Amino acid sequence: VDDLLLLNNYFLAAEAQRADFNADAIGIGTEIVMPAQIGEGVVIGRDCVLGPNVSIEAGCSIGDRVHIENAIVLRNAEIPTDSRVVHQVVA
Repeated sequence: VDDLLLLNNYFLAAEAQRADFNADAIGIGTEIVMPAQIGEGVVIGRDCVLGPNVSIEAGCSIGDRVHIENAIVLRNAEIPTDSRVVHQVVA
């Protein structure tokens, strides 16, 4: 996990000047802290904090009041409301 997160941070830093948000919906009050990458078809709830160093792959669902930092959320994963995901890879 540590090596995968380190690689993710490297590539996000290399692309830090480019916003890459293809989410279908981003809820009110949600903050995205760069560097971050959000894939197509992602639905993000309200009042979330995503980033820094976050990659969310296509088709994911993120509930309300979720905090994700230094993490990778793999394709089609679901993160429930009121979750905290830090230094993890979520399938």
